[in-house]
Amino acid sequence: RQKRERRNNIIIKRQNLITEKDEDLNVKVNEILTNIQYEDSYTKILSIGKYMADRDLVRAELKSLKDKIIIMRNKSKLAGSECYIDDDLTANEREIQRNLRKIAREKRAKGIEVKVGYQKITINNQLVNWNTLSQQAKT
Repeated sequence: RQKRERRNNIIIKRQNLITEKDEDLNVKVNEILTNIQYEDSYTKILSIGKYMADRDLVRAELKSLKDKIIIMRNKSKLAGSECYIDDDLTANEREIQRNLRKIAREKRAKGIEVKVGYQKITINNQLVNWNTLSQQAKT
């Protein structure tokens, strides 16, 4: 049920995103979405706190999954802007992604090519999903 509720949501992380005025937040979120060529509007914006003490977190509820796909495909246009857009994940999914990123950092430090996806990781062009990694850790 949680996953279904979060399906059309995105999380925006950026410094100085949240101010005391809701109008400022709406303007800033519109500016970010305009930078990635997304002109359609969202249904609701909710400030959800801080991330790593320096970035503000905002949840934007979009009208449809199609809108979310457009945003997720274009989020690379924000590269270098210190603004990040991610899926709205459940607590369990966030923990899995955190573990995968940790594994990726360790492998990259050793000079190994790594790419992280949703509950999967590609190590030297070999795809490994989270279920396989968690079973290896248990044995």
